[in-house]
Amino acid sequence: MRQVGQPQRRRALSSRVARAAFRRGVPASTRFRLESYVAGNRSVVPEGARLTASRMLGRKPVLPYLETHVTDHCNLACGGCDHFSPLSPPRFASPPRFARDMHRLGQLFENIRTIKLLGGEPLLHPDVLTFARHAREAFPRASVVLLTNGLLVPKLSDDFWGAAMALRLELEMSVYPVAIEYERIERTAARHGVRMRTSRRQTFCRIPLHEAADNDERRAFRDCRKWMNCPVLRDGRVYPCPRIPYVELLERQFGIKVPVADDDSIDIRGAADGYEVARFVRRPVLWCRHCHPRRVESYPWAPSRRQPEEWGLEAREDGSWL
Repeated sequence: MRQVGQPQRRRALSSRVARAAFRRGVPASTRFRLESYVAGNRSVVPEGARLTASRMLGRKPVLPYLETHVTDHCNLACGGCDHFSPLSPPRFASPPRFARDMHRLGQLFENIRTIKLLGGEPLLHPDVLTFARHAREAFPRASVVLLTNGLLVPKLSDDFWGAAMALRLELEMSVYPVAIEYERIERTAARHGVRMRTSRRQTFCRIPLHEAADNDERRAFRDCRKWMNCPVLRDGRVYPCPRIPYVELLERQFGIKVPVADDDSIDIRGAADGYEVARFVRRPVLWCRHCHPRRVESYPWAPSRRQPEEWGLEAREDGSWL
């Protein structure tokens, strides 16, 4: 019996998708992108076309990226942190809750390409490896990444490094202008067989945030995708960016009122399928009206002074917020 090779299988799938797209009245240019994607040419296909192709083939979708807080607080208070961590009291995520959320996401998605565990500083959580384990069990093919500022990495035990290697946990270290022996940390990770990458950041970007919903949400979302296209999982709900679920910290500190509605996130327990979640994170929500990414400002890294201007808040003469 003649064996069917991978190229032949891809061509057969490509033809199947093309016929289904033609029956549904999909424009010719989009049909070409779908065929190219299934045939193996990933470079010409936007994410929306990938979702369409997966659905036509009867597959669950793949979510490109999802991040979640292991802790909300941090041991390095960065000025203007977009997760508002300098304003957070000690708060730790629940491992059992995260396990339930990962299980549900595993029902909705074929894979999540990158699952990032962060905060705050995730290494402050005593059970941080439990989160990596739950993510790995739900998505064996995912890239599971722990984002750390590096301050606690020199204190990690050999048991931690061994478990990280077994879980194929990757470490991503943000390099700030503070006194840490980053090269030594990189050597330690290499010795234990744990993949580590560093991102050296001397400057940050500040996106002004207004109390008034005075921007167009479509324009804000389109402009913001270059800066903060980071879907966030928090307590069973997915938000299009980290500002929305954690703006409560800003409200508590400065009294600003930036209300978050149920429609600004999606409940993964009530989602009909993964496509509903994938479509949600690719479109604006009304909360986007509070952000002004076209007025983004660059500034050098500095410790937080916990002042409103760090987060682009602008006060009126009467003391209220713009």
